[in-house]
Amino acid sequence: MDVRLPGITAEGETARSLGPAATGILTVVGPFHVEVVADALQALVVERIVPLRTDAVSIEAKFVLAQPWNHDRMIRAVQLRQREIAAGPIRVSRVVIPNLPDHYIVGEGVHRSFAARQRGDLVIDAMVTATLHVAPEQFCVVGDTLMRCTCDGTFPVSPSGSAARPVSREAARLSRDVIHVLAALGCAVYPESQYGVVSQGFCPCFKVVGL
Repeated sequence: MDVRLPGITAEGETARSLGPAATGILTVVGPFHVEVVADALQALVVERIVPLRTDAVSIEAKFVLAQPWNHDRMIRAVQLRQREIAAGPIRVSRVVIPNLPDHYIVGEGVHRSFAARQRGDLVIDAMVTATLHVAPEQFCVVGDTLMRCTCDGTFPVSPSGSAARPVSREAARLSRDVIHVLAALGCAVYPESQYGVVSQGFCPCFKVVGL
């Protein structure tokens, strides 16, 4: 959903994080900002598959995580869509989420995605450049630290999607907003006082099943 803000505090070329301030639009999934949702999904990636060939396909516009961030580009994209001028497919990463519809993180075409939603398009043409599989049950959060839970132990991992190897606690820190999304997705969250217990091999995300 694209929510109109009461005022615009900046225009022109701005940092992507200032998108709502530049455009007067805040794009949300339920109560969460789409940029935060995208960051949370990236943190839970356990497998990334890159296709050998990428063809344009139609994807559902409502599941595209796109926050317009530049006022002028947003207006141009909306005008082009209103005039039925083809802008070409966007480029996305498909995120496969257990028990939820696939979502899409936009690599190119944020403003075209917004324009499609404004026009009422149910689908949008896209090139799916990667498929990301996420697994909330294989992670937990201790305090503000992202942890990967494996049968060999539990260790801090980077929120950027590089969950295969341990990192320092500083490199594994999460923002409070991202932690809220991870909890909503089913990721276990523990207080800071349990960091030592979890990091020393306790795997709260796995259950041992007897043979």
